[in-house]
Amino acid sequence: MKLRVGRAAATLTVVAGGALLAAPAVADDPIRMASRVVDVTSDQVAAGREDDLLEAADEVVAATDFDLWTVYVDSFDGMRPVDWANETAVASDADSDVLLLAVAVDDADIGLSVAEDAPITDAQVSDLEAAVRGEVARGRWVEASFAAADFLVALGEDAGAGSDDDGPVAAGGGGGSIWPWLIGGAVLLVVVVAVAVARRRRKATSTPEEQQQRERWAGVSLEELGKRAGSALVELDNDVRSSANELAFAEAQFGIEATRDFKATLATAQQQLGQAFTIQQQLEQASSDEQRRQGLAQILTICEQAEAALDSQTEALAELRALQDRAPALLDELDQRAGELEARVPAARDVLRQLGAIYPETALATVAKAPDQAQALVASARQSVAEGRSRVQADDRGTAVAFARTAEDALQQVAKLLDMVGDAGQTLADAAARLDDAIASLTADIADAGRLAPGDATLAPTVERAQAAVAAGAAAKTGGDPIAALAELEAAEQAIDAALAPRREQEQVVARATQRATTQITSAETAVRQANDYIETHRGVVESAARTRLASAVDDLAQARSLQGSDPQQALAAAQRASESARTALSLAQADVSRWRRLQETSQGGGYYGRSGGIDADSMILGGIIGSVLSGGSRSRSTWGGSTGSWGGGTPSRSGWGSGGRRTGSIGGSSGVRRPSGGGSRRSGGGRRR
Repeated sequence: MKLRVGRAAATLTVVAGGALLAAPAVADDPIRMASRVVDVTSDQVAAGREDDLLEAADEVVAATDFDLWTVYVDSFDGMRPVDWANETAVASDADSDVLLLAVAVDDADIGLSVAEDAPITDAQVSDLEAAVRGEVARGRWVEASFAAADFLVALGEDAGAGSDDDGPVAAGGGGGSIWPWLIGGAVLLVVVVAVAVARRRRKATSTPEEQQQRERWAGVSLEELGKRAGSALVELDNDVRSSANELAFAEAQFGIEATRDFKATLATAQQQLGQAFTIQQQLEQASSDEQRRQGLAQILTICEQAEAALDSQTEALAELRALQDRAPALLDELDQRAGELEARVPAARDVLRQLGAIYPETALATVAKAPDQAQALVASARQSVAEGRSRVQADDRGTAVAFARTAEDALQQVAKLLDMVGDAGQTLADAAARLDDAIASLTADIADAGRLAPGDATLAPTVERAQAAVAAGAAAKTGGDPIAALAELEAAEQAIDAALAPRREQEQVVARATQRATTQITSAETAVRQANDYIETHRGVVESAARTRLASAVDDLAQARSLQGSDPQQALAAAQRASESARTALSLAQADVSRWRRLQETSQGGGYYGRSGGIDADSMILGGIIGSVLSGGSRSRSTWGGSTGSWGGGTPSRSGWGSGGRRTGSIGGSSGVRRPSGGGSRRSGGGRRR
């Protein structure tokens, strides 16, 4: 008899025999499931979502030949995730149509148990795992089961539309390599993803489904919904940035034609990201909680759609990068590149020492740690190259490419960090060179205030601020922070101009605005570039608030440039907003990094830098690189607030359960390319799992 427990009979706290669970242990042995959904975690991560999970499982039963069971535990107790899931399936008398998903919250890992004769190919199982891992990597435990359900339903819809009498196409070799299938059947994957996205889109546009969507979020507080939207924005921003780097690498390696589709998809994703950031900005002025809830749900939808499109394209690039004859040469090139960049680090330190003798610490805050971070990333890149070479020798070139991609990302950031140090002196010099003009302009404004409004008490605070800014600017010319002084001069001039505008002739106002717009746009460009570079090289720990401000600054800067010739006053205002938003973005990003570093120092009992040997996970996390390997994809998926896995200790890939299939190592349970991961395995034994 097939075990399909109805919703009324389901419970999240009952095991075999109906006994109530005691306080759960940190690690959990395989169990006997009394329901299609079981939660034995200490934090009860599925509490309040039982009906949603069971409804998703019902959709799978109605639309496919499968039944989806989900169990949440704290830990797999040191067992291979697939073994834990298989033993639970056997203990629960699960039939061959059951796909059992086990999620270990503390491990941030999954085990997927699939019957040996289940009508699903190895390649499809691997794609299913990837969909689930994307949610688990973000700590979205309930959504992991939803992702599995959506994938299966989409797969069923696709099979119904395009099946033939021959049945599903099986991947060759049981637990063997998935690459031949990917190269020959990438279209199927795109179709399945498209069906899943279309299915979600149909739900979003039909009135009954809109109600269902509202009910889905009804149990989620507005605060939690905001956190999820913020996390989705961070992830998409990281993925867009990493994809841009990925595209540059791919174009150089494979040519423009082979990467044309990816380039178009990335452009669309960038537009969607901008749309999502705009909604986030608008929510700051939302007049009701319902408006905020709708806006946050829209952000989540946009991010999901963009992620799905990027995922479909990164799969195609993964195929290209997995070409076996390229891996050894690529690793050699990366090793050489690491040496070249490492040789630049001492010079960068010398530059900072020289600049430190001239400028205060505040002027060098954004680059002070750059040489240390670069050195750590070079060491990690070298270790990734070494790991990649060992995988080549073990004839596991797919994982070798994953390590190569991690090294590529690390070295890309090393170059950016060293360039930032190299540019710092010129940036400060440029700012210092502009101080005289800024001081002269503001001094003229102070004189105008005395001439146009003598004795006007309402102008006194504005004039006093301007005078203080002039004094600070003069002091900055001899060893101060010229960037900060210039920013205050510009802000003070903005204030005094606004106060004097009614008293000045309109022609003079326009002329001054034209002159100041050019200067302000240059300042905004510097501020935006500085904030963007900092976020780019610390993207693993920078949260959505800083990114949202940066996106706003970029928009305002573009507007300022477009209006400079036709409406200098509006151009000036837009450039001023851009500068302010960029400086706020930088400040928020620096605060995020400082918080993360304090947490690292607290947890590790020491400083962040100066490690030796092995891959420096901290430097990878800081740069948003570590997810390239840990999450099973080519793009970053890690933020400083969550766990994405651990380095080392390769998890075996899908070997046929009980059949001794070949294993390939991975990192944190997932490789950086589309290879079968350690989470899933078929169970042998025919109709029932023995």
